[in-house]
Amino acid sequence: MDFLTAPLSPKPRQGMHLLPTVWFATVSILMPRTWRPQALIHLFHNGDPVLRTDAVGAVAAFSLQQAAELKFDAAAGIYLGDRDGVPYLAATIASSDALPASFATLDMRSLVITGSVAAEDVASIAHGWSLLSWHANNRFCAHCGEACEKTQAGYRRKCPACER
Repeated sequence: MDFLTAPLSPKPRQGMHLLPTVWFATVSILMPRTWRPQALIHLFHNGDPVLRTDAVGAVAAFSLQQAAELKFDAAAGIYLGDRDGVPYLAATIASSDALPASFATLDMRSLVITGSVAAEDVASIAHGWSLLSWHANNRFCAHCGEACEKTQAGYRRKCPACER
């Protein structure tokens, strides 16, 4: 059972969250030719999920190439886990950049209520949104005030000054 379809599973990430944060930056540099070009990424703009609408419906998971075209922030990215062998990531787009016409944002509540995307995508989007929000709101160490670093692919923050 994958964690994206059952986010409350006792083994939600099956150890995959222990991958180093460098993985995300590396995959963005090597993409999509060499390493797992099937990886998908949920993007967020000004705190809201980014969607692309087409004839079939709304799409909320983008290829790494599409994410690069939208100028996502690879350094702030989070590894969410795998679903059916496909790695899922989450990252932000610079808030100053306007989205192209075929893209739009939708707040989390509306995303759930409208049923714009599949339930498993809603679960992984919410997972990414919560982790990205947590990082944005906890940039500094509560003990000494130094800037913290993201570790374990985004599932932990560590202070380089006091090692907490």
